Amino acid sequence: WLLVAAAGVVVWTVGIPVLFGILLFRNRKNLTKQSVILRYGFLFKHFKPSTYWWEIWVMARRILVRLPLALPAAIPDSPVQVIVLVNIAVVFLWVHAWFKPYAPTSYDHCNELELIALLSFFFTL
Repeated sequence: WLLVAAAGVVVWTVGIPVLFGILLFRNRKNLTKQSVILRYGFLFKHFKPSTYWWEIWVMARRILVRLPLALPAAIPDSPVQVIVLVNIAVVFLWVHAWFKPYAPTSYDHCNELELIALLSFFFTL
């Protein structure tokens, strides 16, 4: 059962974001077509056209933030976890501030909210 569980973890944590990334990349030139919006719009419609990939970036952030927390037995009572988490927070905070990915029409407030959430994550480490 351990092998089945490991395969499930890999499929759900890596496979789904990779699959969504491939689908978005293959359709990146057709993101304004109604058929693509109906099928994959939940992944990109809230973002600027230049940051159609942002939801995949958010999925990667969720995985990377949990990875050091999921492996505490490897290095018990080590500051390595905190150092890794601080570096992850800084990178994701900087990238978000640089791209400001949300569409400026009705989702512009989401840029500030996500930035505040990332700052909160950083300062609570």
